Amino acid sequence: MKKDIGIRISNLRKSMNMNKKQFAKLIGISGQYLGTVESGVNCLSLHSLINLCKNTNVSADYILFGKKNFTDETLKKLFFDMNEVQINSAFKILENIALFIKNS
Repeated sequence: MKKDIGIRISNLRKSMNMNKKQFAKLIGISGQYLGTVESGVNCLSLHSLINLCKNTNVSADYILFGKKNFTDETLKKLFFDMNEVQINSAFKILENIALFIKNS
């Protein structure tokens, strides 16, 4: 579990184009400690996990369990580069999926 959490934190840091020192400062730990967290040797404290979630807009469910929660911000990022026709198509597909799930 520690290894999986470390991988998710490492992937998050890399997706933000931050080095370990920058990311560690963002969440209030040392770069060296972040390295041990990313490698699965240590875990973040609750305080550091809260800082990570607040400062990256990522849920604790994702960091701890790999469960992705879509927030308004996440959806905005998904649709950012789409034109109006693509967005309307995506919403129509989501609507159909929701109806399918509801009726299952």
